[in-house]
Parts: sequence; C-alpha cells; structure tokens
Amino acid sequence: MIYAYYGDGQGKTSALNGVLLRAMAVSSKILVIRFFKSNKWNQSEDIFLKKNGINVNYFQDNKGFIWNENLRADIINAANNGVDFLLSNYQEYEYIFLDEVLDLVVNKIIDSKKFVQIMKLISQDKKVFISGHYMDDTILSCLDVVTNNKKIKHHFDKGVYAIKGVDY
Repeated sequence: MIYAYYGDGQGKTSALNGVLLRAMAVSSKILVIRFFKSNKWNQSEDIFLKKNGINVNYFQDNKGFIWNENLRADIINAANNGVDFLLSNYQEYEYIFLDEVLDLVVNKIIDSKKFVQIMKLISQDKKVFISGHYMDDTILSCLDVVTNNKKIKHHFDKGVYAIKGVDY
C-alpha cells in the first residue's frame, strides 16, 4: 500500500509523523528517509524518533529549503544517494516513510515513470508513506491513498519562517 500526502499546504511531514507514531506502536521495522531536508535543523520529531530507536536518514546537507537555491550538483547527488540507499535497504523494513520524495520528480532528478517503478518495487508487502509538493497522473496511478494538502493561509506569508515544535 502506498499513501501520499502532497501539495503546497502545511502538514505533509506532520501527517507522515503521525502515521509513523502509530507504526512505532506495532513494529520496529521502520525506515525513515528525508529528502531535501537537513539534519542541521535538529527537528523536534527526529529528536523524539532517535530517543525511541528510529534512525532518520537525511539526504541533504543544505541549511535551507531547496526552492531557495539552485539545484546544485551536491543537491542532486544527495537525492540520488537517497534513492540508492532506499533501493539497497527497503527489503528489511515493514513501514517506509519517504519525506519530500515526490519532489524528486518536480526537480527532474527522476521522471514519473521511474518513480512509479520504484514505488511498485518497494511497496510489495510493505506500507509506504510519501510526501512532497508535486503530483501527476502517472504517479497518482500507483497510489492507494492520496491526500492533497492545499494552502489556504500560512504564517510564512507573514514572514514567519518556521516555528520550533510546530514546523520542525
């Protein structure tokens, strides 16, 4: 089963983290990969996960959101390393959480067809939860549950960047 949370609204990662909390109650076979995010932010949820034995794998080392930067070679390489890590390790897990993975497609790191192939491969007998800003019909065709987080209003529009304990 593949569950997707996408769109320009707040709450995609929070939705993944909510399901992750439920998964932790029933399984220890949990893989968490965060694309396009840095572990330098010391995210509150990842502190909690680490304290509870869940390793969070980051495949980005920049200090900001990628849409504030050009897609440099190191960003592309980190994303590709994340995909390679996923493909090398997914088999030992029951629950797989791929935060911002949909943005691999919108940033042209992989195309929709390859993305669908990867999702079909890793989701056999597993529960996969993905998030990101982008969705197209090709990706939509392989998903079982889809939620569109649409931004109506956001504190970022008022110049409030991020709030510790709420946004990270």
